Amino acid sequence: MLDVFFQEMRRELALTKPDFMRWLVVLGSTDAAAPAFGEAIEGYSAQLLRIGQTAEMLGMSGLGAWSTHANAALEAMTSASNETRIAATAHFDKMAVFGRSLL
Repeated sequence: MLDVFFQEMRRELALTKPDFMRWLVVLGSTDAAAPAFGEAIEGYSAQLLRIGQTAEMLGMSGLGAWSTHANAALEAMTSASNETRIAATAHFDKMAVFGRSLL
């Protein structure tokens, strides 16, 4: 089952890699009050939800729950302190490295 999931994620990430990279740059370097920050949050959140939906569809409820949790953490960054935002951005940078390793 995990192989099928990773095959699906490789396809999805290959299509959305430029979006992921743009979102990470914006999240790591843009003021939370800027419109671009909100747009990056929305795009990244939507992608995390798609990952979770794919996992759920393949019967991988644990990964689906992780995706939902990551999405909630990302959305919380909009009102978090700068320190929390930096820590969360570092976490999502690690996720991006993992995502790139799948390609």
